[in-house]
Amino acid sequence: NPDIASDGKNFFVVWQDSRDWLLDWWAIYGARVKDVTGLLLDPIGIVISQKFGNELYPCVSWNGEYYLVSYTCHDWNLPHTYWREHIWATRISPGGGVIDLGGFRLSAVTNRQIHSAISAPMDGSPFMVVWQELSDTGRWKIKCRKLDPRKRRSPWCAACLLYTSDAADEGV
Repeated sequence: NPDIASDGKNFFVVWQDSRDWLLDWWAIYGARVKDVTGLLLDPIGIVISQKFGNELYPCVSWNGEYYLVSYTCHDWNLPHTYWREHIWATRISPGGGVIDLGGFRLSAVTNRQIHSAISAPMDGSPFMVVWQELSDTGRWKIKCRKLDPRKRRSPWCAACLLYTSDAADEGV
């Protein structure tokens, strides 16, 4: 599941990669591609996320200052014995540096979260990230979160509910 974003001149490509086949885990990698020549600047890729568990379904966007990569992380829920899925994100500098080593979760809720998408204007304005989240009643919601790149301490605003098919969640 690759994705691509452009800063107006060059490109940044992201994908899920299972090159660490001994552990049988998927990680998120990225690479810079130079303008229309297609020259690959990072031939072995840049490790964006490589946690205990699988990272899948990456997407990427550019906001005029840096790239934001979001992805679904399947992590082991200790002390319980099951996997859980959450949306994580990592900022990448124009030079390919990982700004947020280890990434960060977009929501603290324990419900299942999958399939994110990102959009941002190219003027340094906030990113908007959306994802699907399973409610306690077993219905899917569409949630979103905005990242303000100008804030250093707590860049995220509160998550908001965009859509739900569950009457118990309306008005949240």
